[in-house]
Amino acid sequence: LPISRHRGTLHFISEDYTTAHEDFQRSLDLQRNQPIAMLYKGLTFFHRGLLKEAIETFKEALKQKYDFIDAYKSLGQAYRELGNFEAATKSFQKALMLDQNHVQTLQLSVDRKS
Repeated sequence: LPISRHRGTLHFISEDYTTAHEDFQRSLDLQRNQPIAMLYKGLTFFHRGLLKEAIETFKEALKQKYDFIDAYKSLGQAYRELGNFEAATKSFQKALMLDQNHVQTLQLSVDRKS
């Protein structure tokens, strides 16, 4: 795996989302088909409030790995943050169809923003 992806993960854990984004992008430039790096790139957008960019990136991760539960869950969270509850529900339902026991998705699907 490219070193940039590992460095990006460390920056992400440290909540340095801008630097993490740069590292994930560098890794994806070297090897495009990396759904996990694509997911984390989307999460760097999400945590900086760039929800539309996050949604597009999560969709890209799903093109690379159609059964990627965490990408559906993250997509649902981004839609929910934007107030698009219909799209959020669809994303959470897709995650649940892939794994009925995915407790985190079950919790997200019933949580409502106050």
